[in-house]
Amino acid sequence: MKKVFLMHGMSCGLDECFGLKLKEELKKLGYKIYEPKFPLAPNITIDNWTQEMDKFKQFIGKDDIFVCHSLSTNFILKYFARNNLQCKALIAVAGGLITGFGDVQKGFEYLWPLVPTVDEIEYCAKNIEKKFNFFNKDDHIWKQSEIARYTEVLGAKGIELEYGGHFGRSSGVKEIPELVEIVKEINN
Repeated sequence: MKKVFLMHGMSCGLDECFGLKLKEELKKLGYKIYEPKFPLAPNITIDNWTQEMDKFKQFIGKDDIFVCHSLSTNFILKYFARNNLQCKALIAVAGGLITGFGDVQKGFEYLWPLVPTVDEIEYCAKNIEKKFNFFNKDDHIWKQSEIARYTEVLGAKGIELEYGGHFGRSSGVKEIPELVEIVKEINN
């Protein structure tokens, strides 16, 4: 059975942005969809996100695809490394990586524990077969250097789209057709 895990960011579920159309397309392609519902800001902790992901751990296999948005693009790296997990593909949407605690935006310091360590990133670079990072030059959350760093250290293929900003609720993006095409390519 083909499985995909859809993981949202800190401010809203994927249904408020590109999730509804993505799920529609994935179902047409025969995917079983798993969708953790993490606590949103300001109630995010590494513990409560881990507890939510643990509910799905038994379903994770090395042939699965993960589509992660924003904060979950960081969290999934930490979670995979801590649990010695593997998957076929990670498709990050607006993935970025800060270089240190001093780069955390004021008021968001509580998110620092979700940022993966160098060892956690290296684990995922070796144990996730295919890695992609969709981004846009007008992302208002990540600096372009943070997006480039995420792509580079993970060994991901960067895919710059001409639209989307941060691809969240305020972007107005309701679908990412290029993402569906990547999913189709992964299993060919």
